[in-house]
Amino acid sequence: PGAAQSELRIGHLGVARRTPDYHALLVANLVLGGQFVSRINMNLREKHGWTYGAFAGYNPLAGVGTFSINSEVRTNATDSAIAETVREYRRIASDSVSAEETRDQMNNIVASFPSAVQTVQGLLGRIANVVTYGLPVDFYTTYRERVAAITPGDLLRVGKTVLTPNDLTIVAVGDLKSIEAPIRALNLGTVEVWDVDGNKIR
Repeated sequence: PGAAQSELRIGHLGVARRTPDYHALLVANLVLGGQFVSRINMNLREKHGWTYGAFAGYNPLAGVGTFSINSEVRTNATDSAIAETVREYRRIASDSVSAEETRDQMNNIVASFPSAVQTVQGLLGRIANVVTYGLPVDFYTTYRERVAAITPGDLLRVGKTVLTPNDLTIVAVGDLKSIEAPIRALNLGTVEVWDVDGNKIR
């Protein structure tokens, strides 16, 4: 009650870590919200000034994973931020990503990889991934080349086949009296209210 901001978690279940679309999804995640200059942060923060930061997260696990957008927004902009987040999901799931945007995010992943494995801890983490998720032994040997081969067509394909913008779970934690009615007015689906102990109120 009285919170100045609402915490937003908006996303859906993803795909297993061993998916052949892993590299394309990494790039798609960066385009959507993996960097400061990514779409969702440019929209919610830079264009509208509703948040200090909004970012996407791709978390693939052994059996299934998650694809989500996280942000903390002004209470009076909660409904607007949700609407814009859903719009950005729908855009990356249905529209082509430009060659420049694809290249910029692809190059970011490729260029940052050496520093991620230059320490014992970083290298151990990659070995652990290979063992934990049953990846090919040469997974990281060909990692940069596979990322560098991603095209805008690959991003459009995974957007249409993996991302599900019409089946999102939207969680908003904030001042209920201020945000409930505007969220319901968006007509995005069934709205439930839960208390802080995980009990459904209505």
